[in-house]
Amino acid sequence: MTSNIQSSSNKKILTTWLVLLLVKLLISYFLPLSSDEAYYWVWSNNMQLSYFDHPPFISWLFYVGHLFEGWGHLVRLPAIVLAHSSLLIWALILKDKIKNLSVFFLFIFFSPILGLGSLILTPDLPVIFFWSLSTYLFLKILKNNSGLLYSLLGIFLGFGFCSKYDIVLFLIF
Repeated sequence: MTSNIQSSSNKKILTTWLVLLLVKLLISYFLPLSSDEAYYWVWSNNMQLSYFDHPPFISWLFYVGHLFEGWGHLVRLPAIVLAHSSLLIWALILKDKIKNLSVFFLFIFFSPILGLGSLILTPDLPVIFFWSLSTYLFLKILKNNSGLLYSLLGIFLGFGFCSKYDIVLFLIF
């Protein structure tokens, strides 16, 4: 009985997540690039390990997005999916603490940085994803002291550092 309720709840959460992702992608299709996004897009045409004022991860996402450039403004697609995936990570973290995660998703959907604001790509979006993933892994490490989890935490903190240098604060917190 409990597993049926959890399965039904998981399906509802995943369905809500997918619908909200599709709404974001539809809006993104029509929304032109902002000046900052165009700046990062230019970077993606000349890949580097770092740029004048930011780490490279946002340009890497735009680089992968070149595959979708012919379809409206879906050059943002990889970054939007990555940013939106932060919600799934928080669903894993909060599943025992919040009873109705679908309502949580709807609430977050209207927040400025994780919701509709995540359509405007900035270096903050990948760092939020990697901060969230690192938080999840850290909580797993507290329960199961595993070398693999420590390695994954290091890898994802490294990707976070390639997103925005502020992730160094994760270690302090």
